[in-house]
Amino acid sequence: MRSSLQTFDQKIAAIADYNQVPALSCAVQHKGEIIYSKAFGKYGGFNSNPVEPETSLFRIASIAKSITGLALGRMIDKKMLSLDESIFEYLPQYPKKNFDISIKHLATHTSGIRSYKGKELFSNKSYGIEEGLALFKNDPLLFVPGADYYYSSYNYVLLSAVMQIAAKESFGSFVKREVLDALKMSQTYEEVAKTSLSKEMKKRTVKMYSKTKNGFKKASRVNNGYKIAAGGYLSTATDIIKLGQAALDQSILESSTWDEVLTQQFVMAKPTYYGLGWQCNQELDDMGYIGHIGQGVGAYSNLFVYPDAELVVALLINASVPNLQTALDCAYEVLRKEIPQ
Repeated sequence: MRSSLQTFDQKIAAIADYNQVPALSCAVQHKGEIIYSKAFGKYGGFNSNPVEPETSLFRIASIAKSITGLALGRMIDKKMLSLDESIFEYLPQYPKKNFDISIKHLATHTSGIRSYKGKELFSNKSYGIEEGLALFKNDPLLFVPGADYYYSSYNYVLLSAVMQIAAKESFGSFVKREVLDALKMSQTYEEVAKTSLSKEMKKRTVKMYSKTKNGFKKASRVNNGYKIAAGGYLSTATDIIKLGQAALDQSILESSTWDEVLTQQFVMAKPTYYGLGWQCNQELDDMGYIGHIGQGVGAYSNLFVYPDAELVVALLINASVPNLQTALDCAYEVLRKEIPQ
């Protein structure tokens, strides 16, 4: 194991070269024990301190959808809603379409709702969840719900609106109690406006950057408040490990609900590789993985869980660098194939 961890560390260190990423934080857990925890780079701006895997806060981007998937599972277990229910039962004011949309359509990205257009991804307006619906609610669906797969964060904006109606409380408060507190994810927080962050939180949050042909520049300031369910959380690498471990332990949800969360959907006999907030790749050699890849303004993130190896990998970067995914996959392969099962 020592040699494979050394090789893994060398590969991650090469990826973390400043010319490729401003800062990177990574943690690996095997059979319930942290076997690797390391960070590279500095906070940025006026803070020249090095980042740390246990305390440095990064945007986790779409890994937030996996948190939302567990929150949805909790609601299913509590019989607060069911996947086949129409969203219009909870949001009768939402503009009617030519076809019904179920909660499951939203959670599995099979609703036909469009994705970002124009500069929507870079919006810095302070929207609540309900206000955020105005961005897309009057647009036509791309296809009949259930007839195709189209990944869109707006599915999760609408899903969170439904969930907080069903919960009779804010989406954020339900998630904190039922998922984050339940998993002891004490270093995971809603990303709020910078002016609302405590002094301690500001100090622990890394600066976000955008990649340009000339290097990195400060990322545009964006407000992710309305899309908390899709990509609105800050966290640490070691806290995200706890999210992945929950999938291995099958904790906080009933077994049948976990099956629903982690089972990829099929559309026209083709796999979508997506369950309820979790990417599910069942065709990776002899060992499938579950988790999520995230990409957003000033963020790139990986949560990879290999159930057969009881292995969880969490990696957070403070810039959008999807071109590095192949190199990251190669690093994970070292662990996946060489660490004893």
